[in-house]
Amino acid sequence: MRSGLILKDKVALIVGASQGIGAAIAEEFVACGARVMLGSRNLDRTRALADRLPASGGATRVVRADLADPDSLAEAAAFTLRTFGRLDAAVNCGGVNLPATDFTEFALDDYDALMGVNLRGVFVAMQHQVRAMLRGGGGSIVNIGSGASILGVPRKPIYAASKHGLVGLTKSVALEFATRNIRVNILCPGAIDTDMFNSGTAAAPDALAKRVQAIPMGRVGQAREVASAAAWLCSDGASYTTGIVMPVDGGVTAP
Repeated sequence: MRSGLILKDKVALIVGASQGIGAAIAEEFVACGARVMLGSRNLDRTRALADRLPASGGATRVVRADLADPDSLAEAAAFTLRTFGRLDAAVNCGGVNLPATDFTEFALDDYDALMGVNLRGVFVAMQHQVRAMLRGGGGSIVNIGSGASILGVPRKPIYAASKHGLVGLTKSVALEFATRNIRVNILCPGAIDTDMFNSGTAAAPDALAKRVQAIPMGRVGQAREVASAAAWLCSDGASYTTGIVMPVDGGVTAP
C-alpha cells in the first residue's frame, strides 16, 4: 500500500529499471511523487515503460545505464544532474546470474563476468551517485541484493559471493557518509513473481511447490512489495535508517 506522495519532488535514478523489480520500483517512485530517471541497457523496453507511467509524479526520463559499462554509469548520474538539477535517491537493481554448476567447474571468466556486473558495476554506479548527492546536500541509495546476500547457495558460489559483497559495500559506504546526509541500505528480495523467476524456479511445478513450502508466509512475493520498501528507504520517513540489510522474503531468512 502506498503511503501518499512520500517522494514528492525528489529526484531519483533507478539503474535496472526496464523490467521486473526495477520496473516496479520505477512505477512506485512515480506514484509516490518522484521525478524519475529510468536507467537501463535496454532502451526500447525502458522507453516503453516510461510511456506507460502516469505523469502525476512529475517528469520521467530515460538514460542508458549498463552495470557492465562504467562510462554509461557516469553519464547516467551526470544526465540526471543536467536534467533535474540534483539527485536525491538512487536504486541499483541490475544484475546477472549463471546456471547452477559444480563448484570445480566454474571458469575464471565466469567469475570475472558476474563480479564485474553484480559488484564492480554497483561500486562504480555508487561512486557517481554519491558524488552527485554530495553536490545537493545528501540523498539515499538503495541497492538490491537477494537471499544470496544473506544465505549460501550451493552450486551458485560466485553469485552468492557477489551478493554478499554487496552487503559489505553497502554497509561501508553507509558508515563513511553517515555524517554527510547520505544513507545507504540494501534490500534482499526472496522469491518474487517476475519474468525471471517464472522462467526459472516457477517453470518447474515441483520445484516451485518446494520453494513455496519453504516460505513461512506460504506464498511468492510481488515486485510491488519490494518497491514499497525501496520507496520508504528513500523517503524522509527513513531518515534515521542507514546501513541496514532488509530481507523482503516472506520470512525465509528469519530462522
